[in-house]
Amino acid sequence: MAKYDDPDEGAFEERPRPLRRRRRDQDEYDDEDLPRLPRRQNWLDKQFSQTSIVLLVLFPLCCGVVALVFGIIGVAACEHPKARQNAIIVLVISIVWILVGGFLVFVNAALQQRGHGGF
Repeated sequence: MAKYDDPDEGAFEERPRPLRRRRRDQDEYDDEDLPRLPRRQNWLDKQFSQTSIVLLVLFPLCCGVVALVFGIIGVAACEHPKARQNAIIVLVISIVWILVGGFLVFVNAALQQRGHGGF
């Protein structure tokens, strides 16, 4: 029997590196890869997510306590992320506006007590 000599035997062969495997098996489903159906929005989600930001800022400035109540309910009940974010905006603006109004009433009462008139 004749021995076959391969001239390339022992030569360095450059092959592309295999891609790294994922830690999990390829057969498992990843929740991020699956398309998600949009959630059905309730009335409160629609009110906060479909209203322009200008109206969301003006609402607490005009209707402070009512906007505060709607903001608290919106943060607690909204499931849609954009609606919850807008509810937080309404809540924060109404809290700041109520605190500013309370401070101005306090300063006005203090000035009137001293006899300086007030605002």
